[in-house]
Amino acid sequence: MSKTSEDAPRFVERGAKIMVWISGSALILMSFVITAETLVRKFAGFSLGGVHEFSSYLFAICSAWAFGWALMQGAHIRISVLREKCSPRAKAVLDVLAWAAFLLVFVAISYRAIELAWESYVTNARSPTPSRTQLYIPQALWALGLASAVIIALHLGIQAVRERSTRVFAPADEVEAELEHLK
Repeated sequence: MSKTSEDAPRFVERGAKIMVWISGSALILMSFVITAETLVRKFAGFSLGGVHEFSSYLFAICSAWAFGWALMQGAHIRISVLREKCSPRAKAVLDVLAWAAFLLVFVAISYRAIELAWESYVTNARSPTPSRTQLYIPQALWALGLASAVIIALHLGIQAVRERSTRVFAPADEVEAELEHLK
């Protein structure tokens, strides 16, 4: 195996981890800003302005940036009751179908998000708010998160083929993971 093919999985995982840490940090920071905005409005009688708009952009961006990490960790919501009643072979089939559905949906959404960001850039679209935000900026960051989820899903597909195993698609067993640290 070449050096680049060995580095690719680490690069993808490291990138996803960085994106999820940035997202979490940004959401924590924004919670403090929203709290400050609420307190200032309540007790000082004025608004910081734009907090609602920017927190909306940030929430969309952070959600998209976290999708890939959640996929790598097997943390997406599944219908576990149905899955647990299946044979190991049926579970594997359901896991592959869930992965394929995720990939198909995210390819479509990512394509449209990239197209939207590009259209906003070309037309110099701005938000109809006092801040007049250039919309391509939050849209491009949102599209980046969606596209990274597609790349991670493809990475997991390649990993499954290499390992000849569908375990990379299986959801995480949260109860088992919680009990593992007690051993």
